[in-house]
Amino acid sequence: MSKEVVNPIRNGQVAWRIIEGRALLITPWDSMMHALNEAATAIWQYLDGSCKESDIAAAIAEQFDVPLAEAESDVRGFLQELL
Repeated sequence: MSKEVVNPIRNGQVAWRIIEGRALLITPWDSMMHALNEAATAIWQYLDGSCKESDIAAAIAEQFDVPLAEAESDVRGFLQELL
């Protein structure tokens, strides 16, 4: 993985809850609600600042039984959307 995001952390201004296994986020700057899918919810829950991007990808690969390269790509894409 190139240019790894070290210990990514959620934006503290984003309100969120897990409802029926999916994260619902509310971004205050645009008052929008965002419903995450199962994989994005799992990634979101790891964004507490204690895990490196590569650790998150490894956990997602194991949790969803997908190749590590696929998990790395998914995690990278999700983090890029957040930034």
